[in-house]
Amino acid sequence: TDAGVARLNGASWEVFTDAEGLVDNTVQSIEVDKNNVVWIGTLYGLSSFDERGIPAHVDKITPIKLFGSFPNPFNAETVIEFDLLSWGDLSLDIYNFAGQKVRSLVFHAMTAGHKKILWNGRSDDGAPVSSGPYFYRIRRGGHTAEGRMMLVK
Repeated sequence: TDAGVARLNGASWEVFTDAEGLVDNTVQSIEVDKNNVVWIGTLYGLSSFDERGIPAHVDKITPIKLFGSFPNPFNAETVIEFDLLSWGDLSLDIYNFAGQKVRSLVFHAMTAGHKKILWNGRSDDGAPVSSGPYFYRIRRGGHTAEGRMMLVK
């Protein structure tokens, strides 16, 4: 249902929502094991409920699923790919090896889904950056995903 996962309990339906342990995402699979525990799998996590409907296990994964940057190493430009579980404010910043921020690529709300963000190897002021290792940091709420990339000229 839109409110969560439901099960028939006699003559009435019980609904289990995210607050009760269900990972907030589209259900990909449902399994019942030999102990009558219902396992619900999504792209971003795994939840289970015992035969009484009580959450038995919740494995929540960060709302950012990072795929990396391609190509890496790169010469002129690279694309940073990631999935967002839900809509919300997001920042994506590039840092040099010394930890100094050289570029802010994203700082606004983004919708859920697969994202590809291009970095052209330039700083915030438009100047080309030097060859070497760079790090990118994606922040969404209290969650952070980070990756490395190498610029080779």
